Parts: sequence; structure tokens; C-alpha cells
Amino acid sequence: MSYRIKRYTYNQAEKLGVQVKPSRTKGKKIDVFKKGIKVASVGALGMNDYPTYLEKEKKGIVSEGTAGRRRKAYKIRHENSPLLPQSSYETSKLWGENIVSRRESHVILRFSSVFGAGMKEHTVLPTYINQALSTGKIEVWGRGERKQNYVHVEDACSYIQRAVWNLKKIKGRKLLAVGQRHVSNKQLAEIIARHTGAKIIFKNTDTSHSRRYDNQVTRKILGYRFGCSLEQQVREFIEWKKGQS
Repeated sequence: MSYRIKRYTYNQAEKLGVQVKPSRTKGKKIDVFKKGIKVASVGALGMNDYPTYLEKEKKGIVSEGTAGRRRKAYKIRHENSPLLPQSSYETSKLWGENIVSRRESHVILRFSSVFGAGMKEHTVLPTYINQALSTGKIEVWGRGERKQNYVHVEDACSYIQRAVWNLKKIKGRKLLAVGQRHVSNKQLAEIIARHTGAKIIFKNTDTSHSRRYDNQVTRKILGYRFGCSLEQQVREFIEWKKGQS
């Protein structure tokens, strides 16, 4: 029996510019299409989801607030979490994974936001640092509640190195190469402010979604342990940035 797609899901798909249909993939709920091309199969049959819990709340089958709690837990991404691309960039990464997965001997490492010396300047972390060093102020959009995960380039390289060492054990798997903690934009600005003396200013609004990950499985398989704290890595990055001016 196929899954009945809820109106909520159709509305969300329309906002994202994708189309959804009952999945023809065994064990999946929904097939996702972008301009007629299938980009993902999401949702596990037999598992309740946010739209389903919303319906159950309205019918009094589950207590009020259940859908919200389950949605929060679902948003924590694990190694086998389904992907729903929200931009052409994310779609291209998914297509890249599909190509790589055709190889018999492959491993897919999914990175969070990689940072370090020489990184591109258009993301939040270097933008905050540049503002702090040049103006003495850090402009945080909204209340700075959006959370992100940052992994230092040295940790990213260590993940790759350990993947190579353990290739036979992890062949064919998808792993998460992410940092040790999640920080909100406000927390990130506070870290930078502590090491630059900059003032934090809140302005405008921020409707971006938070990104949270749990890679306990990856770390256990690879025997991975973090070295430096995120704050120390950010401080060292700040010092590197100072040396470039």
C-alpha cells in the first residue's frame, strides 16, 4: 500500500520548487522530483512523520505538541537521514553522491560547514570576523538563533584520513564528517567578540533553518576523537585573518 501524501507536504514541496509523488522505491514514502528529474526518495514506510502526527493531533489520537517534538528530533541529521535538496547546489551534491555510489568500492563523507585558513569569504563565520576586525562591530541577523555546525579543515582532513585507513570496514557506507558542537549565530558572534573586543548588533530578521547533526556512528566506526575546541580553532582563524591584512 502506497503512502498518502498530506496537503502539508504538497504545500512545502511547492515552496521548495519540487514535486512529490508516492514513492515507487521499496520501503520509501515519497519520490521527489526537480523539473521532472527524480532527485531523492524520502521517508521510511511504517514510520510516522510530521504531517501524520499533525493529523493525529487534530483527531486526538496523540497529545498536543507531539508533532512539534517529533519534528525537532527528525531534524537532527544522522548518517542515513533522507536528503531533500533545497537548492541547485544541494541537488548537484546529491547527484554527485549517486554517481559515486555506482562504484563498488566507495565511501561517501558528508561534511558540515568546513572552515579554516583560505576559506571563501561569503559565509557567516568569516563575515563576522571581517566585520569585527574592520569595524569593531558584528551584525547578527534576527536574534541569532539559527544553529549551524562547523568543522575545522584539519578535522575534515582527519576524517578523510581515517576513512582511507578503514576503507574495508566502511566500504559502501555514508558517513557524517561534522564538528563536535552546534552553535547559534549569536554564540558564534560571542566567541568572535571575546577575541576581538567587537560589539554585537542585532538587526533585520533571519528565517534560515538550523542544521543539527549526530555522527556518533561515524565517530565510533572511525575511532575519531576531536582535539581542539571550536573556540580555540576560531581564535586561531582570527589570528590568521589578522596576519592577512
